[in-house]
Amino acid sequence: MGSVTDVVVRASKVPVPAVGPNSVQGKDLDGAIRSVAVPLYGSEMAETALPHVERLASLLSLEVVLL
Repeated sequence: MGSVTDVVVRASKVPVPAVGPNSVQGKDLDGAIRSVAVPLYGSEMAETALPHVERLASLLSLEVVLL
C-alpha cells in the first residue's frame, strides 16, 4: 500500500477498501459499497486508475468522488 492510500485508509471514519495492482477477483461486493474515492495527485500514473474506477462504478452503481 502506498503512503497516500495509507493516510486515506487510516484517516477515514468509514470503511475504505484499498485495491492494489496485484489484486485478484473473488469477493462479491454488490451492495456493500455505495461510493468510491479516487485520489488523483496530478500524475499520469494516478490517472491510469480512472478506466478501472469507471468500470467498477458502472458494474456496482457507485458514486465516484475524485480527490
